[in-house]
Amino acid sequence: MSNNSIAGSFDPRYYTLDRLNEVSLSNVRIKLKQFLKDYDVTDYPVDCYRLVRTIQDAGLIHLEVKEEARMSAAFNAVASYLPEVDSFLIVMKPVPKDWKTRSSWRRYNFSLAHELGHIFCGHLDVPKNMKRPEKRQMEDLEADEFAARLLMPERLILKSQFSSYQELSKEFLVSDQACFKRLNNLKRLDLCRMPARKACPQCGNNQISPAADYCEICGKYIPLGGQQGVQVVEYTKPLANPRNRVLFCPVCGNEDHAEDALYCKICGIPVYNFCSNEYAVQTCNHINSPNARFCELCGSRTVYHLRRLLPDWKKEKENYIRAVTQT
Repeated sequence: MSNNSIAGSFDPRYYTLDRLNEVSLSNVRIKLKQFLKDYDVTDYPVDCYRLVRTIQDAGLIHLEVKEEARMSAAFNAVASYLPEVDSFLIVMKPVPKDWKTRSSWRRYNFSLAHELGHIFCGHLDVPKNMKRPEKRQMEDLEADEFAARLLMPERLILKSQFSSYQELSKEFLVSDQACFKRLNNLKRLDLCRMPARKACPQCGNNQISPAADYCEICGKYIPLGGQQGVQVVEYTKPLANPRNRVLFCPVCGNEDHAEDALYCKICGIPVYNFCSNEYAVQTCNHINSPNARFCELCGSRTVYHLRRLLPDWKKEKENYIRAVTQT
């Protein structure tokens, strides 16, 4: 049974957000926003094992993670607060080194995020044995929502492209089940049926011409029929005419260009982002997009990249993700 709505589709059998009241949802939103700010989470997908090290290095709280093979089959991880040493402890089952390769192993990433949710939502301030079962259940749902929003931010999902939730789960390092539940709670199972465009698996650029051999943003070689990215990042693009001539000079801002001009008459900067030909076997001179760091045909750096007229793509990607996830 499914329910179709204007926003998309979902299966009400697995929908859980209606079990959280507005106070709980507000708590998750506020605590997650502060968490993302405190630990400057801008690298997606989130590897919670690396994130734990970031938390430990920051020193805002004391946190230890230990593996225990004899844990109950009912739990993947358990968090507790040790008041005598003012420290948090997460005990979890051992995880294979190649845990990212299987859906059933990637669930440990969500389990670790879930326990971080308990810690940073303040659930451990009061011992569990002093809480009613209804309260403990509510806190588990809050921790689930904290983990889902941390690992799979809604705005990143909406800007991604994929044909199945299994494809998305690999990209965000979660299990297929966790990914399905996240899409279902967003009421966007319909996203799995959206047509996808080619995207760079390294930088997320999806402005890729059918004739391109290289990503114009990061220079990654894109073989025909090769891996396509899921996350999409929007890179700033200077205004240009249909022939990719900039409307405003990137150095002096001059907009008065003759019809056949190749260079700015004020400062001499090219008004086209030509290939620099540094790696081309033959002269390329391809006119690339104004925000291209690399020539899409031969992989050489562009003249705008060589002259440092464009920001570092890694920094721009980081700023983009920060803006999308922390606002």
